[in-house]
Amino acid sequence: MDDVLSVYALQELGICTPYFYIGETSLLNHLKWGRSLSIIDTKNYGLIVLLLLTALLVGKSVNGYPGGGSGDNAGEDWADDTIANGCTCHTDEQLNEGMYSLDGIPNTYVPETTYDITLVVNDTNVDSVDGAIRYGGFLAEVSEGSFVSNENYWVGGGGSYISHNDNSNTVRSWVFQWTAPTEGTGDALFTIYFNVVDGE
Repeated sequence: MDDVLSVYALQELGICTPYFYIGETSLLNHLKWGRSLSIIDTKNYGLIVLLLLTALLVGKSVNGYPGGGSGDNAGEDWADDTIANGCTCHTDEQLNEGMYSLDGIPNTYVPETTYDITLVVNDTNVDSVDGAIRYGGFLAEVSEGSFVSNENYWVGGGGSYISHNDNSNTVRSWVFQWTAPTEGTGDALFTIYFNVVDGE
């Protein structure tokens, strides 16, 4: 039997910190096998609000690098720090206004199958400088399966991290690949961090 996934997206109201719980259960214990992705039990709204407020009060920030994980002073340490604290650009505070869309993560995955995942980010409050050499960046982490490396992305952590690099920071949309884990592995947790920048 294929492993069944459900998706729950929790955005910490940060420019870098939407979380995607992909699996049959989640931290909030409200996702069930075959359950609709658009319905959240009303008893969990209070818990969601509490988690969002806690995240806002205790959240930290780190610098986002133009070259992503492949940049100077980056790599595994940068990824670990971003995962622990979020990310920023030219400021110590997260701006809390980024928007994103994520497509391609299946509700049910076929073990050892590779999927194309599309991430698009934007912030209507960020005016891009014409001719700038960078407009955005991201870091994704997955708990199961692995990301596929190519010349446009940095992959680290044995395939559990993927980010933009200098070849892919001039855009605000990316298509990258994730290979599902072997049969019987179960749930996979995706966490996506991103920055929308003006190019300065």
